[in-house]
Parts: sequence; C-alpha cells; structure tokens
Amino acid sequence: MPLEKEKNKEKIVKTSPDFPMMVSIFILLIFGLLMVFSASSLGGGSLGEEGDIFYYFTRQTVWAGLGLVAFFMMMNVPLTIIKRLTPLYLLFVIATLVAVLYIGVGAAEYGAARWLYIGPVRFQPSELAKLGIVFLLAGLLSYWKENIRLFIPHFLVSVIIIGIFSLLILMEPDLGTTFVVATTGFFMLFIAGAHLVQLGLLSLGGLSLAIWSISNSSYQMRRLEIFKNPLLDPLDGGYQIIQGLYAIGSGGITGLGLGNSRQIYWVPQKHTDFIFAILAEETGLIGAGLVVMMFILFTVRGFIIAKRAPSLYMRYLAFGLTYAIAIQAFVNVAVVTNLIPTTGITLPFISYGGTSLLISMAASGIILNVSRYVKESNP
Repeated sequence: MPLEKEKNKEKIVKTSPDFPMMVSIFILLIFGLLMVFSASSLGGGSLGEEGDIFYYFTRQTVWAGLGLVAFFMMMNVPLTIIKRLTPLYLLFVIATLVAVLYIGVGAAEYGAARWLYIGPVRFQPSELAKLGIVFLLAGLLSYWKENIRLFIPHFLVSVIIIGIFSLLILMEPDLGTTFVVATTGFFMLFIAGAHLVQLGLLSLGGLSLAIWSISNSSYQMRRLEIFKNPLLDPLDGGYQIIQGLYAIGSGGITGLGLGNSRQIYWVPQKHTDFIFAILAEETGLIGAGLVVMMFILFTVRGFIIAKRAPSLYMRYLAFGLTYAIAIQAFVNVAVVTNLIPTTGITLPFISYGGTSLLISMAASGIILNVSRYVKESNP
C-alpha cells in the first residue's frame, strides 16, 4: 500500500482589522474636522455666507457620522455581498454620471456641473465612480486571471471600461477626478499583470490625448502658463496658488495656531480644495508633515494588506481603493504647493465635502475588511 503524502491545507480565518491603518484614518478624520471648522468659521467662510460660524463644521460632522456608519458597515459586511451588488451599483453610477451632464448643478460656482440632488441631499456622482471602477475591475481581473495579457478581448475590454468612466467624468468637466479614475484603472491593470508593452501604449495614448486637449484649449494653455509662473496673472488665474503659497510659507515650523490664519481672508476654497494651505499655515511644517505621514502610512499599510490578501478579488479591491485615495491626496497636495497645474480635487478625509468624506470612509472600511482575512496553514 503506497504511502500517502500529507499536504498542508490552508484555510482562511478572520482576525482583527489592521491597527496602523485604522490609526491613520482616525487621525486624518479628526484633523479634517478641526481644519474645516478653523478654515470656514472666519474670513468670509460660514460667517460671511450663512451667518453661522458652525455652518460647514456642523454639516461636515454629520457627514463624518454617516461616514463612520459606512466605515464600520463596510469593514464587517461579507465581501461576497459587495461583489454580488456591484452590477446594481454600477447601473446607478453610470445613470448618475449621465444625469449630471444634463441636470447637474455647480457650474455657476465652480465652472463645472458636478452635483446632483436626491431630495435635500446633494452629491457628486464622480465620487461614486471611484468605487465603481475598482469594484468592476476587481471582479473582472480576478475572474480573468492571467488572461488579462490577451489584448483581445480582455485587455481591450478593460481599456474601454476605464475610457467610459473617464470620458463621462471629463465631460462635466472634472479633470482631477478623471485623472484619479483613469490612473486607478491603469494601476489595477499593472497589478493584474498586463503586458508592459500594452500599458506603455495605453500611457502613450492617454498622454497624447491630454497634450492634444490642452493644446486645443486656450483656457488649459493659459492654466499651464500660469502654473509655470503664477505672477503672470496675480489677480486672477494665479491668485489662488499665490495666496496658498503665502499661507504655507507663513506657517513656518510650528504654525500660527488653530484659528490664527492670516491668509484665510484671501485663499479661495480654503475649506475645500485648498484646505492644506490653511492647515500648513496654522499647524506649520509639523502639522502638515504629520498629515503627509498619515497618508504615507495609509498607503503603505493598504498595499501590504493587498499583498497579503488570500484571494485575487480581495487583492485587487485593496490595491485599487488604496491607490485611489493615495493618488487623490498626492494630487491635492501637489496642486496646493504648485508642483502640478491647478485642478479642483479635495484632500481625502480633510476637505469639506460630504460625498468625498463618505466615499473615503467606505473605501477605507473595505480595505480594513480585506485586512481581516488571512491564510492559516494546517499541518
């Protein structure tokens, strides 16, 4: 009778969520609430617009509460449910992305119609799309596995999906979120093992399209010129970045203290897209550095969680969601510090904005959900 070889069997067990990532999330959330109040309560913020210094802070606190509900719910819901509900979620996302092009609001204030109303609630469909592209690609890539290397149909279908999401958001127009969604999809294809030649051609095509779009738009060309030298138009096109840099520079090492910003009267969108400038002014290099370190910690832990995930679907979910939040944070800080041309995009967990905060918290909950599943070997 032949001897039977014993094989180690692996089973998936559930553990506690990743503690370092959870710490980074809650530090950023607390920082965000403090800064929304500080940046919006003076200098023509909520006091000037609504007559109530707690106007934006109160609403952000409500959204933070809803975000925490979404966070803990996503951290505990079976991931199979998310996978099953993805088609319905995608139908809703696509429908709202199309609807915002016709009945969206916000063009008067921000030059782009990015918001929809459902009853009294105003939300941004493009924020929902960040989850949508990750959910869809995670499901497809985990099913296709190494077949993603086949140009037709797998790689081509993935590119078309990324293109549809990106085009709908670009038409609002929302260049910042378009970049986040498009590069998130690209990153997930890279992680899934797509051929570098295919990814290189995709990058070249995207870059060529961007250059063509900018070169054929006098507005974008002007924005590029101002990026290179904001002093070309210090009272209009370069005004926001100049005032933001003044705020960052005046913060020094330790900052002026919460509520003591001097540039708060001059920095446009000080509690949304440019909140990092006020944060750096009031908390200095120490506070700004802490926020950047928390985003780095969040990113590193997210990628470690993804690498250790026991299934391809979980891996792609964690990689995609971590990247989407990390690249958005990088773009926001890079814009405020004039490392890249100005584009409207919020700083995750920090900036005022209900949809952005809710989606960031839900995405973080899913990443931590993945962190709870580990493989355990049985002899």
